[in-house]
Amino acid sequence: MEAIRRDAMEAGRSPSRLADAMQDEWLLTALENLAEQLRIPVAYASLATEELPGRGGLCVIHGERRIIIERTLTTREKARLLATGLAQFDLEDVFLLPAVREAIERAKAAQPQFPGT
Repeated sequence: MEAIRRDAMEAGRSPSRLADAMQDEWLLTALENLAEQLRIPVAYASLATEELPGRGGLCVIHGERRIIIERTLTTREKARLLATGLAQFDLEDVFLLPAVREAIERAKAAQPQFPGT
């Protein structure tokens, strides 16, 4: 642990910022693993253009649901978008680690609710 703290200080980051970055990486990996388990392809691509400033999300291409995410986003933003995409699926009977379930529930709560949906 001391080595991580020392490396963080040398890189100009506080240990808490390093821990946050490690947690973001862990969550993104866990969400990617969940998508793989559900057979939902996840791709990272350059999406944003002047005409279409998109960040990504769930889409259907040739009848297949997939999640495409802007590759230049931060790890935290990628995890948030991936959680938002996965929140569209019925995960009630899927075992999820508590942190993964919490991220998906937060994403679900942040989505706009439309009457009749």
